[in-house]
Amino acid sequence: TATKYLHIDRRDTSSSTWTTSLYLDKSSKKKKEFRALQVACGTKLHKIIKHGSTRWLSLQNCIDRLIEQWEPLQKFFASEIGVVKEKYIASKKHNRLRRINEFFGTATSKLYCIFLVENLPIFLNANLMLQQEAPQIHVMSKCLDNVITDLFVRYVRPKSISDAKSIFDVKHEERCHQKNRDDLLISPNVRNCIDKMKASGSLTKENENTIFADVRCFFSEASRYILGKFPLTDGLLENAKVLSVKDREKHSLVMMQYFVDKFPCLIQPTYKKQLELEFAKFQCHKDINMPQEILAETRVDKQWHMISKLTNADGQLMYQHLSTVMKGICTMPHSNADSERIFSLVRKNNTVYSPTLSTETLSALVVQKVYMISRGLVCHKAKFSQEQLTKAKSSYYSSLKNN
Repeated sequence: TATKYLHIDRRDTSSSTWTTSLYLDKSSKKKKEFRALQVACGTKLHKIIKHGSTRWLSLQNCIDRLIEQWEPLQKFFASEIGVVKEKYIASKKHNRLRRINEFFGTATSKLYCIFLVENLPIFLNANLMLQQEAPQIHVMSKCLDNVITDLFVRYVRPKSISDAKSIFDVKHEERCHQKNRDDLLISPNVRNCIDKMKASGSLTKENENTIFADVRCFFSEASRYILGKFPLTDGLLENAKVLSVKDREKHSLVMMQYFVDKFPCLIQPTYKKQLELEFAKFQCHKDINMPQEILAETRVDKQWHMISKLTNADGQLMYQHLSTVMKGICTMPHSNADSERIFSLVRKNNTVYSPTLSTETLSALVVQKVYMISRGLVCHKAKFSQEQLTKAKSSYYSSLKNN
């Protein structure tokens, strides 16, 4: 959303990367001509990556590749403009070609691309966390707060941040609360690029003012979008911090009670008194008396699985009800990445090359693949017992006989 404020193209950067890869993708002749320019310019023989909106982490790699291949791409599209036939000048294809040529021909386009590559990690680190299969709901609140904080410190005056009662009270859009040009955190690479362009005379004073105005708009718009769209004050995320084992002394009973009241299925009402007692005891459980494998485990769901097996001197489970509630909280999804993986898995199996694949067979395949992925297994290394192979052969023979 914020990239539309960078004056690169009439469309945003992601559209430019997608259009560039699309133009080269379908023609072997164009690929050959581009490869010859890569050799002539001495750049690596890499292909242009296509950006997809559903591939959350692809944008930085795509822009990075454009920067790497900038010189051959610039020469290629300049030569393409010169050989377009007159009858195609008014066509959509020529308009697309003209936009790409303008993108690579503009002096500041590469500068904007370098700026994006240097600053996109602010968002990509959060995206990486959202795509993890391990439960992350207990660290979501802190992660989202870090994203908006990382944005603020880049362009908002420190006093304006520290004086605000909350992140929502920071007046980040007002120019008087923003840093001076020399204090903006746009990365040393971007500043070096600006200095080189000024020294060569390719960057005018007016263009320089536009660049820094665009940078402020980029940061400000990204901050506005996050403050308006992200669940920064969501009670569920705030109370989900109760999952953290190492911070158990900082948690309050109210945090756990929030989930018990919101999701009554987590525990029966008759066990609530025992649950509160187990929670209080767990807060007092010293690290020295905690098995080291629990403290060393990085996945919170596995930690609580091991805690659920702890017993006291009488052989009774120490945290039977508490672990049940905590494991229930662990099942709450922290993003839609898991469901998107399932959709992708179905599309890869239900193709035009398997038109007779039944829903039951497809479901069984997906379940098996999800199981193998969760165990870190790959299909070509799977080993089956003789009994399983015999059953598979019998099932296949029966299906052929019935058909």
